[in-house]
Amino acid sequence: MSAVNDDRAVAERDTPVCSIGELSASDPAIHEQIIRPWELLTTHIERGNFGFRMRYLQTPAITLYHSQFDLGCRMRGLSPPDTFTFTVPLRLGPHLSYWNASWCRSGIPATLPGGLDMTISAGHIHLVVLVKLSFMRSHLPAELVNSLYQAAGDHLLPATSVEIEHFGRWLYALIDETNHQPQLLQHPAVVRSMEEDLIYRLANVVHLPPVHTTGNNSPGRHTGLDRALEHLRATELSSLTIPQLSEAAGVSLKKLEYDFRKAFELTPIGFIRLQRFHAARQQLTGASPRQTTVTQVAYENGFYHPGRFSADYRRLFGELPSKTLLQQCSYTGNEMSPLLA
Repeated sequence: MSAVNDDRAVAERDTPVCSIGELSASDPAIHEQIIRPWELLTTHIERGNFGFRMRYLQTPAITLYHSQFDLGCRMRGLSPPDTFTFTVPLRLGPHLSYWNASWCRSGIPATLPGGLDMTISAGHIHLVVLVKLSFMRSHLPAELVNSLYQAAGDHLLPATSVEIEHFGRWLYALIDETNHQPQLLQHPAVVRSMEEDLIYRLANVVHLPPVHTTGNNSPGRHTGLDRALEHLRATELSSLTIPQLSEAAGVSLKKLEYDFRKAFELTPIGFIRLQRFHAARQQLTGASPRQTTVTQVAYENGFYHPGRFSADYRRLFGELPSKTLLQQCSYTGNEMSPLLA
């Protein structure tokens, strides 16, 4: 169900730890593991065989990868913590939306740590860049960093389609060059130059308005939804209640439901239930049919009616959980997550 084509680590004494490689997945549950530290719930929205391929470059400060999807899907979940993230679409299908809004080609989709809701079509190809917030703060002027944070809070960095295309070509060439010449990553000066070039080019591509000092998009001033998602990330789902989540977020139950519906088109309990279904799918994908049963997995993930679990599972994933259990995967856990620092 998943194949690792290449994963070469470049690490020597006194050199930065970097990695490059290629990965592929033929099941959404495997995609969810490969793509960590994203915490995504991937559900296909078209009929056919799921396919995902990626090439990546990771340095101490940035992670850059080029990915392609063979089947339309929707991805909801949490973006990586302590990270400024943006996406450069390269090839578009008929449907593409970020945070329930169609991409208008007039900017670069971006986000600070928080929720993500993205829909793509078959054939979609994009570049994704993750930059550590500490690296941005130490290499860019404070006013520019604040402007980038504020624009990312609105999920769009203003840029023209021509500038986006040129920036995408440069990013693609960077992945291509390092994958063909891995020896480049053995030189600390080269790695630092790559990292700095990337954020400086980003700063030159986007057209940022003056920062509003009263804004609340700084990573230090989280919204109730942000606090709720952070609590979800750190809490065992089976023991979490909605009142507890509301208290952790510091907002009322009504406001919490409004924020979740706006971000994910789901209620808080609906989002948690979706997380539990995807956790069960990942568990079934990596389990042995001789040692695990569907009922056991259902109970472990808080589903107390196995028959109803199977029916809802089939409606969500297009197959019975028993079929998922019979499809074996060769790779599990962190060895399938090369993007994890």
